[in-house]
Amino acid sequence: MKNLFRTPKRAAVSAACLTVIVLAVLAAAVIVVSGRGIGKSAAAAVALADAGLKESEVTALRSRLEFDDGRFLYEVDFYSGGAEYEYVIQARDGAVLVRDIEGQRSGAGQRAQAQPAAQPTAQPAAQPATPEETSVPPQDMASGETGAAGKTDGGTNQVKNEEIGAERAKEIALDHAKLTESEVQFLRTEKDYDDGRLEYEVEFYQGRTEYSYTIDAVSGEILEYDVDLD
Repeated sequence: MKNLFRTPKRAAVSAACLTVIVLAVLAAAVIVVSGRGIGKSAAAAVALADAGLKESEVTALRSRLEFDDGRFLYEVDFYSGGAEYEYVIQARDGAVLVRDIEGQRSGAGQRAQAQPAAQPTAQPAAQPATPEETSVPPQDMASGETGAAGKTDGGTNQVKNEEIGAERAKEIALDHAKLTESEVQFLRTEKDYDDGRLEYEVEFYQGRTEYSYTIDAVSGEILEYDVDLD
């Protein structure tokens, strides 16, 4: 009985079963994805039509399916006439949710990850800054020592961290890729707010290779990076 399970026939049957399972999983995945969207080509056509451009008039056209805040979206971006176009298209019906041209967002809606209107650093209306607060650095209530940066809050000496800035984020990404700014094309740096954290998204091309980086806006840490060959 033990040898029966180690025969070539048993191995062939196992391989056939595994193949059937893999094909079934792939088929199910295709059905799920296709049922959630109009398709990458259709999403790209919607973005081009909204921009009043033809596919032959743009470069670096890219369309990809994303799942964001419980819904499927297509992110489409391309370049034309020195301008960069970025779109977020609703996968279900092809509606344009975000239109971003040369970094100026003018779409009908904003993505769920966009920074809320109430900024964390906004000064409360009931607590205007006094002359002492504007001219003298804050001090620790317990020790009397001046804080390193930012305001103290009720003696907790809580410090507000400063952002590294878009230029520094760009330098970090280029250094990691071992490239200089003169060696890349379509360099883009955009600030985003995701999961309660400010990030910089840096993208550029070198030949047919696309580099994408996500960098912490405060610490400068590379959170994620991707290198794709078009």
